Amino acid sequence: MAIEKPKLGQITQGTIYSAAAAENYFGFPTWGLCITARCDVAHETKTEVFNYVPVVRYEDWLLVDGFRTLFNRIKAEHVGVLKSSLSQAKLSSSVLETYSPSVVVNKFFPSTEKTDQKIKKIHECAAAIEEIQELRSKSSISAVQLKNICSTSSKTAEKLAKELWGDQLSGYYFLKDIGETEHGSNCGYVILLREIHHISRDAAALIGGGITELESIEKKISSLNFSVMDFSYPIAKLSSPWIEHVMQQFSTLFNRIGLPDSPESTFPPLLEAFKNGK
Repeated sequence: MAIEKPKLGQITQGTIYSAAAAENYFGFPTWGLCITARCDVAHETKTEVFNYVPVVRYEDWLLVDGFRTLFNRIKAEHVGVLKSSLSQAKLSSSVLETYSPSVVVNKFFPSTEKTDQKIKKIHECAAAIEEIQELRSKSSISAVQLKNICSTSSKTAEKLAKELWGDQLSGYYFLKDIGETEHGSNCGYVILLREIHHISRDAAALIGGGITELESIEKKISSLNFSVMDFSYPIAKLSSPWIEHVMQQFSTLFNRIGLPDSPESTFPPLLEAFKNGK
């Protein structure tokens, strides 16, 4: 990851600055990555606002946004185990739509002192599903709660981490480094690509030179988060071609066009052409 030192007094596309705001991350250190085009930044008449996307520490992302994606996947796995178990017992899985997992497993797979490992697994899945359902409603969770759920499906957690690390997780972009900064991370950082914010051109100029919480209040700048950081200023600049790659990933999220699947009847002729050579 190519991180350059920023030019103080200037915020442009690729500039990363401290004390930015992000939904649900009050109380966590947050940075902003400016995504407004360089030409718009350079010409005062083109735009009065600069857009940015938040950057958060990987470990904080896990507790606020990441856990929801992870828990959805783990829950789907556990539900699959329950449905499979019900099917093998010649029972309908539709009971899960009416009754809670714990009620279902206690009714059809009662636990005893001599319960085998398969029954124990079913009860563990039911308990995990209900814990996930409760935690999913929270804006953030604790590291202990995350650890407990991940322990029920470590492979799923590893797969999600690899997707993020390989820039294959829609809506997020992984950065290994953002330069020297207060409250830095040893794991890396996550750009929240779907969460678009803005600051005024005047605010950007003030942040470019550095601004404190008191100064931001006096200047009526409400788009900063001083819950953890005391000073907002440029800390780094994401250089080319990484900033272009970030922007490509960003634009892909909002430029997708969904089309219906081709009719099944159109596929056999393609396969037949392979067989017949024409």
